[in-house]
Amino acid sequence: MHSQYNYRQTLERLIDDRTRWLDIGCGHTIFPEWMRDSVPAQKELLSRCESAVGWDPVDDRPHVAGLMKQVSPGPALPFADQSFNLVTANMVVEHVDDPIAFVSEVHRLLSDGGLLAIHTPNLHYFEVFAAHLLPNAVVRKVAHLVDGRNDDDIFETHYRMNTRKAFERLPGFKVLELEPVETAPQFGKVPLLNLVESMMIRSLRSESLRRFRADWIAVLQKTPANP
Repeated sequence: MHSQYNYRQTLERLIDDRTRWLDIGCGHTIFPEWMRDSVPAQKELLSRCESAVGWDPVDDRPHVAGLMKQVSPGPALPFADQSFNLVTANMVVEHVDDPIAFVSEVHRLLSDGGLLAIHTPNLHYFEVFAAHLLPNAVVRKVAHLVDGRNDDDIFETHYRMNTRKAFERLPGFKVLELEPVETAPQFGKVPLLNLVESMMIRSLRSESLRRFRADWIAVLQKTPANP
């Protein structure tokens, strides 16, 4: 199963009629468009919320599910203190250059006890670790060949919030859930690489190797600034 489904299940569990939701780096869709029932699932989640809004630094495309969004440069976001009780980031934090500044801004935006839900690659997954060692120009070319993404949809990665220790050390938050999850093979267009990758994914189903799975699903809770 693709890890996007794990992320979807996490949101379905967290969101209810009291949720004031901010989706950071929202782009034009909450879930990828290849996902079955992607748009209806997004609309259903949005209909549950007390309120929902997205923010993106560059993507001004209309949102496929009708999510209202703000487009502006970061790192400061155009929202009042404690405006939300849920902040989400789907395949976003791997692009964050300064994790401390990022979580400080999220902390400001969340009400007391509010949650930050993250879906992001695991730096210790073999493909991600290899990509981390390569120049971004090479990574961009590989990403284009693997999944056909345009250059304007491929952003520089830093992987500074992508290990268990990194999550556990984020100031102002405590980890409620941190689950390494597998995802579908990325090299479907290259038969030999797809075979090798599939074998690696199966090997990581072992309990002793689960920490090396492809992605993280994390749920963190805001703690008081001065406990």
